[in-house]
Amino acid sequence: FGQTNEPINLLTSSITIKQSEFYDLGAGIKNTFGETHTFSYTIDATDVPSNVPRQQVVSWFKWDKSTITLSSGNMYVDTISIDPANAPLGIYKLKLALTCLDCAAGSVNYAPLTMRIVSA
Repeated sequence: FGQTNEPINLLTSSITIKQSEFYDLGAGIKNTFGETHTFSYTIDATDVPSNVPRQQVVSWFKWDKSTITLSSGNMYVDTISIDPANAPLGIYKLKLALTCLDCAAGSVNYAPLTMRIVSA
C-alpha cells in the first residue's frame, strides 16, 4: 500500500474478472488520527447494470466485518474475496466506506472500485 496517508486504500481501483472466476483484492485501513480508534468498513454497490439488484452485487464480496482497533499510524490489511458466481457481463461501480466508530460525527472516508465482469 506504499507510503499513502489515506485512511482507506485499495491495491487497485479497477479490476476485471472473468465470469465465474474468483478475485482477491487487498484493502488497507490506516489510523490517521492522533490516538487509538476503532474502525469498520462496508462495501456498497453504487452503479450496477439495471437487471442486477445492488444487494446481489454486495453479496459477491466477503470481507472482515468485525471492528478493528488501531493505534495512531498503524495499519490493518484485509483481503476482500470476490465471487461473482455467473454475474451478468457489465461494469459495476462500488465504494468502500471506512467509518471511525469512536470519532466525531462525519468521520467517514471512501475508496472507489470499478469492477468489470467479462466473458470467460
